[in-house]
Amino acid sequence: MFAENLWHWRQSRPIGPPALLREAATVLAMMAMGICFCRPHRLLPPKVQIRSAGFCLASAMFVVAAVLRDLVLGGMSMRAAVLATGLSYGVLLLVSMAGWIAEFMLLLCTLSAVDLVASCLALTGFVDLTGEFARSVLLLWGLAAMFIAMVQLRLARKD
Repeated sequence: MFAENLWHWRQSRPIGPPALLREAATVLAMMAMGICFCRPHRLLPPKVQIRSAGFCLASAMFVVAAVLRDLVLGGMSMRAAVLATGLSYGVLLLVSMAGWIAEFMLLLCTLSAVDLVASCLALTGFVDLTGEFARSVLLLWGLAAMFIAMVQLRLARKD
């Protein structure tokens, strides 16, 4: 079974630049809608696949945003930030393998959007995010956005 899936993965057609730009715009829109509590699940494809371009872009954005957040806010080394991000991504992926890939993609988009906003605020010096209160607000914002996105997706699937 694994060999068949791997063979199918290698035989899939490459995606062209216009389709890749559409997928990137969709992922960015899902990120923006997720942190604004605006039903990002409406932009999900009917069946999310791990090897789709949108899922790969969402995964890449998650890794980049989490590493940037750890470097800017956490003061971690690059090696430790990449290792921590890879470990958290792997655990989330293992939990999501049982038919929860659409939820995982929403989670990736929402968390990466919160991480990017936090990193941008910290890098510009607009807000000091080294305090415990600021980090708690960002954590609660991410958790609330993630929870609302998941509830909205579940309610949409019930209809």
